Amino acid sequence: MPDVKDVVEWASGDGVNRDTLLALALSGAGRVNSNALWCITHLPDCNASWLQEKQSIFIDRLLSATDISRKRMFLQILRHMEYEPDNIRTDFLYFCLSRINAECEPYAVRCFCLYTAAKMCRHYPELIAELSRHIDMLSLQTLSPGLRCARSKVQRSYHAQQYPMTISVIKHMESIKIFLTDVDGTLTDGGMYYTADGDYMKRFNTRDGMGLQLLQRQGVKVGIVTSENTTIVERRAQKLGVDFLVQGKRFGGKLEAVNAICAQLGVDLADVAYIGDDVNCLQLLRAVGHPACPADAMPQVKAVPEIKIMTLNGGQGCVREFANTFIDDSEF
Repeated sequence: MPDVKDVVEWASGDGVNRDTLLALALSGAGRVNSNALWCITHLPDCNASWLQEKQSIFIDRLLSATDISRKRMFLQILRHMEYEPDNIRTDFLYFCLSRINAECEPYAVRCFCLYTAAKMCRHYPELIAELSRHIDMLSLQTLSPGLRCARSKVQRSYHAQQYPMTISVIKHMESIKIFLTDVDGTLTDGGMYYTADGDYMKRFNTRDGMGLQLLQRQGVKVGIVTSENTTIVERRAQKLGVDFLVQGKRFGGKLEAVNAICAQLGVDLADVAYIGDDVNCLQLLRAVGHPACPADAMPQVKAVPEIKIMTLNGGQGCVREFANTFIDDSEF
C-alpha cells in the first residue's frame, strides 16, 4: 500500500496522474476519496499553476462539503492560491468571513478562512474594513495559539503595507457624532427571565457597555432608544452613564425622538449610528447614516439598504462589534 509520499511523487508534475488523483478525490466522500484529497494538499509548489486552474472546482466542493475534515483540506488548498480582483467569488468570500469568529468551527478552518479572506479583501478598501471588524471581534474570544498567530500575521501584513491600505486607515475613515442602540434583541438576547412573583430580569453584555464608554471618550454622544419603558433599562443606562435614554417609543416614535436629539445638538442624521433588530426599528434604521443590526435580526431589518449586519447575535457583543467600527484604538 503506497504512502502519501509515494502517491505525491507519482502525481507531481504528471498531468495524467494528477487528473486521476483529482478525479478520485472528488468522486465521493469516503475514506479513499479523502486520502486522495489529503495527497493533493501535499503536492509541491511546482503544481501550483495546475491547482490554480481548478480553483473554482475546489470552491464549489468546499461550499457543498458536509464533512469537516474535507472542508479543512479544501481550505488548505485554497489558502495558497491567488485571488485577483476580477475573479473573487462573493459566496466564497462570505463563507470565509463568516467562519473567522464562528466558535463552532475547528480552529484550523477558522485560520485558513482568515488567511484566505485577507488575500481576497486586500483589493478593495471596503472589504479591508469588513475584515478589520472580523479581526477586532477575535479579541472577545479565547483563541488557540494557531489562530492568534494567524491574526497577528494578517495584521502585520496590513500594517506593513503589503496591501493597498492598512486596516487602521480604513477603519477610521468613518466618523460619527451620535451612537444609539436598541435594547431588547440588541443589548440583550431578547429573552426575559420571570420569577414566581412575576418580576423579570434582562441579561446585558458588559463588552457592549465598554464599547459605549470608549465612544464617549472620543467625544461621541451615546444613547439608548427603545420601545420598552422599564426600570431595568433606566438603571442600566445610569450605570453606563449614557448621554440619552429614550424609552416607550414605538415605530415612528423612535425616529421622531432622534430627530429631536439631532436638532438639539445641531447634528445631521447622516452622522448618527444606530443598531436595532426588529421592525419597530425600521424607520430609524432607514434614516440614519450608519445603520446596523445583530446577526439574528429580523429579515426585514437585514434588508435595509446599506445596513451593516454584525457577526454576533443580540446580547452577545454585537453592539461592541458595531462600536469598534468607530473606536480609535491607537491609544490602547
